[in-house]
Amino acid sequence: MNTYHYDEHTKEYLRTEKAFLDPLETKRQGKDVYLLPAGATFIEPIPKDGCATVWNGEAWEHIEDNRGKEYWLDTDEYGTPAREMKDLGALPEGAVFTGPPKPLALLKQETLRQAQTAFAARRDEVRWVGGYGFDCASEDITNFMAAYTPLLVSGEGTAQYKVWLSNSEKGIVTLTLAELTDVYRTVRTSQLEAYAWYETVKAQIEAAASAEEIAAILAAESLTESAP
Repeated sequence: MNTYHYDEHTKEYLRTEKAFLDPLETKRQGKDVYLLPAGATFIEPIPKDGCATVWNGEAWEHIEDNRGKEYWLDTDEYGTPAREMKDLGALPEGAVFTGPPKPLALLKQETLRQAQTAFAARRDEVRWVGGYGFDCASEDITNFMAAYTPLLVSGEGTAQYKVWLSNSEKGIVTLTLAELTDVYRTVRTSQLEAYAWYETVKAQIEAAASAEEIAAILAAESLTESAP
């Protein structure tokens, strides 16, 4: 014979213990009589997945157990922290397990910033021309023009300029007017392409009508999606 114990407050099943004979009643009644401790019953509980087994005073019943689960309500706005289920019972009506989505306007702002970052990387990336690598950030373009302009004005000559000799080594080389002109044209063309790419993607972002369209732009342009 076993006794089945339940929590004093929630009446939830806790444990099973072996029952002990009541010596006086057993002797008086001439049959085995067992002691029943407070907060226990002789009725065996039958567990059920997803439910807590609770004593109602007469029998065990199953109550949905969602304790510890985090949820939102379908009326919550973006940024609302998750709620945690602390009591036995069903989740509130309208409960969902994913947080409220970002508003489209915010998604557009974030995607535009990602496009701007990608554009800056394209605009400033090293260009390889004639076997040398040229830095193309704003300050580097200024340095390049300082070396290139005097030769362009005079129509001849050479200039010394610091370039990438390999992916890991820099050095100063002597470049002719023709070589510098080739670098200028190559860099200018590729940077204009970067500007054109950005304007196209910017227009797509601004015209997007849904989060799905924003996701498609992120995927198509290999942009990094922001964390929710």
